[in-house]
Amino acid sequence: MLRYVVVSLFGGLLLGVLDGIINANPYAQKLFDVYKPISKTSVNIILGFGIDIFYGFVMAGLFLLLYKSLPGSTGLVKECSDARFFPINDV
Repeated sequence: MLRYVVVSLFGGLLLGVLDGIINANPYAQKLFDVYKPISKTSVNIILGFGIDIFYGFVMAGLFLLLYKSLPGSTGLVKECSDARFFPINDV
């Protein structure tokens, strides 16, 4: 159980950091200018990290539930086949 919590928190924090890097990058800012008329002007960083940590728990929990039915012999191969269910669309 401790491993699940640690992996979930790490995964959620990693999602949050990557989300910040993607949105703070100057090239992304130019692409997001198209959405300026309908986008929010302020971002709630704490809520965003909370949602990313929640997603970390969901992804780790689903992986544990599906582990025996995923193809592959090792955990890494099983994770690669599980990753196709979680595409990252950050727009």
